[in-house]
Amino acid sequence: MQTKLISIREFFKHGTKLLRTAQEEGIYYIVMRHSTPVARITPIISVDLTDEISEVELTALRKDVQNAKEEYKQGETLSSEEMLQALGL
Repeated sequence: MQTKLISIREFFKHGTKLLRTAQEEGIYYIVMRHSTPVARITPIISVDLTDEISEVELTALRKDVQNAKEEYKQGETLSSEEMLQALGL
C-alpha cells in the first residue's frame, strides 16, 4: 500500500475526496501539522477484514460506528471549530 503525507489544511479542504481515494485505491494518508503527524487515514476495503484486523479490533470498530450513528440521530455532532479543538489544533 502507498502512503502519502498531507497537510492538515489539505485534509480539511479535500477530506471527502481523500477518503474516497483511500478506499478506492488503498492509499494511506498521514495528516501533518507543522511537520508533526496528527492523524492517519487508513482505507477499509472490505467488511471482512479478519486477515488484517483482529476480531477484537473489528468488534470495537463496529461498536464505534454504531455509537456514532446513534449520536448523529440524536443530533450530537461537532462543529468544525469543536473538532479542531478536540484534536488540539
